[in-house]
Amino acid sequence: MLRLISSNFKKCFTDITFYMCIVLVFGLCFTATVISDPITEDPLTVLDIIIRNDSQLVLDNVQLNAFEIFKAGGTGNWLVMFLPIIVSFSFAKRFCDSRESRFIRLETIRLSRLSYNLGTLISAVLLSGLAVVIGYLLYGIYTAAVFPDLSYYPDMAELYNFGDQLLPPFDLLYGLIGMPAAYLAGLLGMFLYASLAVLPAVLAASVMRNQYLIICLPFFASYLMTIICQRLWGIIIADVNNSMPYLSTIATAIHPAALLNIFIYKDTALPTVIYNVVLAAGAVTLFIIAMNRRLDKGE
Repeated sequence: MLRLISSNFKKCFTDITFYMCIVLVFGLCFTATVISDPITEDPLTVLDIIIRNDSQLVLDNVQLNAFEIFKAGGTGNWLVMFLPIIVSFSFAKRFCDSRESRFIRLETIRLSRLSYNLGTLISAVLLSGLAVVIGYLLYGIYTAAVFPDLSYYPDMAELYNFGDQLLPPFDLLYGLIGMPAAYLAGLLGMFLYASLAVLPAVLAASVMRNQYLIICLPFFASYLMTIICQRLWGIIIADVNNSMPYLSTIATAIHPAALLNIFIYKDTALPTVIYNVVLAAGAVTLFIIAMNRRLDKGE
């Protein structure tokens, strides 16, 4: 199984789709909205702020510090919307190509079905997370070089005490190295989000051959969950008596992008972890069952 995973990594690093995923993630991070224009009240994205090159605007708004820009890029609407497609793109192409070339039969002869299925699943999860994290890391490096850190806002810095918000061990790490700990927490959250976002594509690949459907199904699943969360938040806002306080926890936990800030906002971490662990375990189990029941050995 380890040899299969190593082989998948080598194939991925020579495949242009892997690098396309990195570039797409890097570019979509700049489309995140960060503030409104102080004059026109139009929403301004990270790219708008960079193009304006207005240092006074940046220094007058503490939410334009480097880490807030980094965090906003990872939770931007366009990135969250298209990330399920991005992470599925590279996996679906490789998996469908190996199926069309009958390479799966050769692999399952050398390995047990369980080893092949687990190796394929682990490769998809790790490579998807890696591609997204590399793109997000490049964005973080760029924004850290362009935007000021919290030391430029001495009067507001105390409002951003990330050490109290971080989960262990990042809270302890924050006391040792400062803001890099918060960046690491954000990158790990992005890795988990991207890794789980590819699971619907992996599950779809076990029962269908059309790579375009495999790529699009995760997008529709994410969109459906986003709509459900929006409806729940609508109910919460309309509930003036707060008779259903549990709905807020549910809406937060099941949101597709909830994992992004799981290490940064610890108040909502536990229900989010429970929900995603159950979801991931179900997807992995169904994938293994479906692949083991295929009479064609996956072809």
